[in-house]
Amino acid sequence: NRYLHGDQYRSVRRCGYGEFRRIGQGADQVRGMIRSNTCTNQQRRRNMVIRNWRDQIPYIGHETKIIWPLLTLRNPDDPDAPDQACLLSLANFTRHVVQGRVMTDYHSHEDKEQIYYFISGKGKMLIDDEEYDVTAGDAVHLPPMAKHQVINNTEEDIEYLNISANVDEIADNVHSPK
Repeated sequence: NRYLHGDQYRSVRRCGYGEFRRIGQGADQVRGMIRSNTCTNQQRRRNMVIRNWRDQIPYIGHETKIIWPLLTLRNPDDPDAPDQACLLSLANFTRHVVQGRVMTDYHSHEDKEQIYYFISGKGKMLIDDEEYDVTAGDAVHLPPMAKHQVINNTEEDIEYLNISANVDEIADNVHSPK
C-alpha cells in the first residue's frame, strides 16, 4: 500500500512533509522519520506545514474575539521556533470568531495590512467611521492605519480568516485606483 494511514500519516504531518500522502521516491527517509517520530527545524522549514485550527489553543484578542493562531511569521534567529512560525513574508494567518451580540474594539495597525475573509455569519464592520454590511463570502482589505471593528448584531457567531502582512514602508509608487 503506497498511502499513509493513521499514526503514519499523523507523524509525517507533524514534520510538515510535502509527500505526506504517498510514499514514493525517498520512501526510506519518510519511513525513517515515521519510525523515529522526530524531525529537525531545518527539515520543517524546507517543507510545507499543515495545521488544523481544531488543534490550536485559542486566545482572546482585541478584547472580545476568539483567535486560533494557525501560521505566523518565521523568525530566522529562533532555530527552535514552533512549526506554525513558517511564513516568509506574511505576518500571520488566523481564524477569528466574534460571538453573537459582541463587537471587537475599534483599532488600527500602523504597520500591517490585513484581509478579513468571512466564512460564516453576518454582521457589520466599522471602517474609518463608515459602517458596512459583511456576510459569508466577503473579503475586506484593510490598509495600514485603517481603523476597524467587527460588530456582530445577531445571535450567531461571525467566523472569518485574518491574513496580515507587515508593511515597513509604503512604497512611493502606490497609487489610488482610477
